[in-house]
This record gives sequence, C-alpha cells and structure tokens, in this order.
Amino acid sequence: MSPGGPNVDAQVDELQALVRQSREEQAAISSKILALKGGGMGSNTPGLRPPGGLGAAGGAADEARALREQLAETDTIALEKDSEIERLTQQVKVLSTALDEPANGAAWRARYEDAQKRVEGWEKDYQGLKIESDMKQREIVNLSSYLRILEVDQQVNGQQRERLLADGKTVRGNVRVLQVERDSLGRQLRALEEGFLRCIGRVTQSLASGVSTVVVDDKNPEARFVVLRAGAEGVGVIEIFREPDAHDEILALELSKADGAAASMDEESMTILLTGSLGESTLRLCCVGKDEFMKWSGALRQVGFDNIDM
Repeated sequence: MSPGGPNVDAQVDELQALVRQSREEQAAISSKILALKGGGMGSNTPGLRPPGGLGAAGGAADEARALREQLAETDTIALEKDSEIERLTQQVKVLSTALDEPANGAAWRARYEDAQKRVEGWEKDYQGLKIESDMKQREIVNLSSYLRILEVDQQVNGQQRERLLADGKTVRGNVRVLQVERDSLGRQLRALEEGFLRCIGRVTQSLASGVSTVVVDDKNPEARFVVLRAGAEGVGVIEIFREPDAHDEILALELSKADGAAASMDEESMTILLTGSLGESTLRLCCVGKDEFMKWSGALRQVGFDNIDM
C-alpha cells in the first residue's frame, strides 16, 4: 500500500457516513411529505409539531405555512445534499483512481519493460541485419569487380579466339599445301627410288656404264647415260638412255660381229666409233679422259672386239 493509504481510507469512511446521513434525511423528508399528502400529521410526528400546539388560534394556517417553509428548506437542503453527494461521488472516483494507480503503474511498468526488451531485441536484429547488409554490399562490390575482370578476360579470350581461328585457318591452308607438297615429294621420292633401283639394276648387269657424250648417226652430240651389257650368246648390246633412271632406252644397238658389227677407236681424240649389226646405225662415244676411254675399250674387248681398229 502507498504512503497515502490511511488518509484515503478515512476519507472514504467519512463519505460513506455522509451518504448514510443524507439518505436518512431524505427518508424523513419523504415521510413528512407523505404525511402532508395524507391529510395532516399527528402530534407525534417528529420535527413538524407547531410551537403553539394544534389547538392554538390560527393553528391550521400557521401549520401550513410552517410546513411550506420547512418543505422549501428541506428541498434546499436536499439540493445541497445532492450536490454534495455528486461532489463526493466524484471525489470517490478520484480516490479510487488514486488507489488503483500503483497497480496500474506496475502493469504499465511491466508493459514498458516488455516493450523495452522487444525494442532491444529489435535493435539487435537490426544491427545483425545491418552487418549482414554491409557484408552483402561488400560482396556485391567484390562480385562486381570480379565480373568486370571476367568481362575483360572474356573480351581478351574472344580476341584470342578470333586470332586463333584465323591462325587455324591459315595453318589448315598451309597443311593442305604441305600435304600436296608431301604427296608430290612422296611421288618424286618413289620415282627416285624406282629410278635408283632401275639404275642400280642396269649398272650391276652391265660391263660398263656411265654418262658420256654420244653422237648417233652424225647428229648433234648429247650427254646420255650409256650401258654396255652382254646379251644372248655373249653378243654385246649397247643401250642409250636419256636419264639413268629412264624407263625406256633411246637407242639399243646390237654389236654382233657375225652380223657385220664393227668398232674403231681414236686414242688421240679419245673417241670410239661403233657400227651396229647389219650396219643399221653408228654410234660415236666421246670420252672425257683416259680412264673413261680405257673403261669402254676394255668392255668392248669382253664382248668380242679384241682387235679394235686404231
């Protein structure tokens, strides 16, 4: 209870006593009014007996006047009491409110504390959300920077891709050219291999071979590959090729002495004149050195031309 509790109780008791007194006075006034309406009051009615008694001269008029005055006074007192009751009622309400203030204050204090706790919780949540928002903002800034880096890398990669595509196109063209060249070189290599094999075969099967200057039937001298080999029954055959690896010979001259073939040589000019069988053609070999001259003359002796005309 608050410090002003006993004073409030005393005021309430005083107001209750005043209310009881006012009710008693109202009840007395009401009984008097009822008695007047009933035809008069007895001698025993308290508070309404006239001073001179009922048998005095002019008693009825005086009694009526006295009752009227008393009634007016009673009405005035009743109005005053009503006002006083109204005032006391308001005061009781004020005092009741004053009595309820401590409990209401505690309730409001509890509500305030709860609200303050909720506000503190909201502030913590707000701070957490603010920190999270700041982190998200920094993350957005970092991701934006990384995105710009990726865009630059993408642009560079795109340019590099275009350059690589152009280089690849050029390389593919070069590859096709190189493929053609490789195929051509392959064919040339196979041709050389085949020609080399033909040349080796001709050289190994011949008595003498080599590049010499030849004059066929008094035509212009030409450098040709000449091979002298022994044919059937030891008859010599001299073949002339345009190249050492040529497929076919330009001239094949059979040197059969039985068919009229002849050979003569001039050691001073280092030339050898050959006449084919049946005198079909003549061939002059022009040697460039003593060794070549001895090579061809020795080979001719092996095919039966032991006594060569000098």
